[in-house]
Amino acid sequence: MSRIIDRRAMVGGLAGGALTLAAQPSIAKALQRPQDFSFTVLGDWGRDTPAQHQVARSLGEAMAEARGAFVLAVGDNFYESGVASVEDPLWRVCFEDVYTHPALQRPWRVALGNHD
Repeated sequence: MSRIIDRRAMVGGLAGGALTLAAQPSIAKALQRPQDFSFTVLGDWGRDTPAQHQVARSLGEAMAEARGAFVLAVGDNFYESGVASVEDPLWRVCFEDVYTHPALQRPWRVALGNHD
């Protein structure tokens, strides 16, 4: 299954972060029509707990209802000390296996926090 929120794309997004949002045609188009523009913001993901999975489900439901264009992750994404590489198992455990709702399969823009 092809995923928009894959590891390499997310790591690439770390460099540009939220400042590059308007550079993508779909996001730029949404910015020109603010009445139709929505996105979600998420920070302090946690670490594969029941609470993180519940937040992910609720986030997906909210994104589906709002027809969000992207997810903005605002830091402290991987506790306690980030990921070592795109091959680090934390990607699967704390990200890929958690944010699975179809509405979350959108571009993710990521800022780093002190735990990343």
